Amino acid sequence: MKLKNLFRKKFAAIALPIAGAALLIVGGSLAFWVLTRSRFAPGNLPVGATVIPKDALMVMTLTTDEGEWRRLRSFGTEKSQTELDRNLAQFRDRFLTVNNLNYEQDIQPWVGPEVTLAMLSPQVELATPKEGQTAQPPSPQPTVLVLPIASPLKAKELLDNPKEIPGRKWSDRTYKDIKIRRAEGNQPNQTLEVAAFDAQLLVVTNSARAMERTIDALKGEAALADTPGYANALGQIQTGRTFASLYFNVPETILSSNANTNRKLPQSNVEQVQQSQGWATTANLEPDGIKLQSIFWLKPDSQRKFSQRNTAKTMVSRLPNDTLLMTSGGDLKQFWEDYSRDYATYPVKLLDPAGVQEAMKGTLGMDWREDFIQWMQGEFSFSLVTAPAGSDPTTPIGMVFMVQSSDRRAAEKALKQLDEVMAKKYNFQIEETQLEGQTVTNWQQPASPVNITRGWLDGNVAFISVGAPVAKTFLPRPRTPLNSNPTFQQAVIYNPDQTNGQFFADLDRAATFKSVPFLGFLQTNQVWLDAMRSIGLNSVVTSDRTTRYEAKVLLKSAGNPQPFPSPTIPSASPAPKLPPSSASPTPKP
Repeated sequence: MKLKNLFRKKFAAIALPIAGAALLIVGGSLAFWVLTRSRFAPGNLPVGATVIPKDALMVMTLTTDEGEWRRLRSFGTEKSQTELDRNLAQFRDRFLTVNNLNYEQDIQPWVGPEVTLAMLSPQVELATPKEGQTAQPPSPQPTVLVLPIASPLKAKELLDNPKEIPGRKWSDRTYKDIKIRRAEGNQPNQTLEVAAFDAQLLVVTNSARAMERTIDALKGEAALADTPGYANALGQIQTGRTFASLYFNVPETILSSNANTNRKLPQSNVEQVQQSQGWATTANLEPDGIKLQSIFWLKPDSQRKFSQRNTAKTMVSRLPNDTLLMTSGGDLKQFWEDYSRDYATYPVKLLDPAGVQEAMKGTLGMDWREDFIQWMQGEFSFSLVTAPAGSDPTTPIGMVFMVQSSDRRAAEKALKQLDEVMAKKYNFQIEETQLEGQTVTNWQQPASPVNITRGWLDGNVAFISVGAPVAKTFLPRPRTPLNSNPTFQQAVIYNPDQTNGQFFADLDRAATFKSVPFLGFLQTNQVWLDAMRSIGLNSVVTSDRTTRYEAKVLLKSAGNPQPFPSPTIPSASPAPKLPPSSASPTPKP
């Protein structure tokens, strides 16, 4: 048992960095986008794009179609339905009930087919203190809600005769000829301002400064619609009217997050961040789940450019159809260089490149960059494969890493050195043998059920499998490859000639292996994961400054949802703190 535990700890120093690097090739957020057409939404831009300030951190647009929301609530399990309704009700109570508003009575009769919510940086709230004064803490997250007006007369009734709000009084003020109704309470987070723009939009904010900046955009200052590459990027993922959508202003979000957590980026990292522009995602409800299309783009004049190598073509055909989880990419060396360069700018840091380098040095005495990455200039994959029938039940999963070598001689040298280290330092028995007609190298320890095998596929693809003896399932080729699996085909929108990487997770089957390393995430967010059948994603570099992602979340069906929770007034709570990108609640319209 001690030997087994020693192996697991030591091999993790090798496997975890590789796995983490592979997992980071894909991404995507389960986020949402809706597109409209009006004077305030030119072309394919979202409603409010010409009045939302250009430096908004996040812009979310949601449909007001009751049928679509009912359809969303029918997905999942009974528990996930209850949890979704609870979250939607909390959002409704936070933004409507607390302000004495009822959606069905006060908003639904006049609102258009979608609404937009934008979050601004708290820095817009900060004023330079006068001499002798101390700086005040930032006020609550500045938020702007834009509601298109489909029935001007009914909207006018609400604006002219606003409902009384306990503990707050209404007053009027004017900014740049726009009349603003203001309700102000005793607490900083009780401010509410409302204004109508040309009887076409009703704008609601929780901040006087946010309202003024929105009016500034209306009057000609830089707005969301003026963002470089914004309209073109949205045009690439727009497929008509969608359920919901999200846009992140990447540089502003990262820099605001760092400012609000007192983290100072070096100037070189700041310059790197400012080369990026945005991330946008659209979501459509389909009979079996949610389809998402995303795009990430750089500024048109950025010095940074993407490598247009959509070469991740073969890995899904090299893995067996009972693969539980896989992620792949087109060029591991390029990926690692990009990730290491940009790591300091990431708001969420999953794997420290310097930590990987140190782990390799400390555990193996080898250099991750020089001994490994240098010959890994080809497509790669990391996967979890179920054990063949008759395998030891204590190791039900095999972890498999594959990478195409750009220098077979350098690869052989590094792998031989790895064999020697594992034999001398950790007492592994190294043995060459034949498996399915091919020469492989096995690492073995006495009394350990863990099987470790490394070898080559087609002469230039190195592999190593750990755990269950799964190498036999893909040597020399899998009898039934992963890309023939019906669940994979349903989840992954895959074109072998246009792919920079894929991700696939069969959550239904993976749920039976929660105690297995790398599947521990199934024990968190259990309610939501139980509602999903599988997740698939395909990425494509479409130009030297844009990368697209197409994803599918296959969901279970729980049938008709229960009645929606009744409104309740939320208890008072402190103003929310940033980073603002840490939470994006989904409201019921």
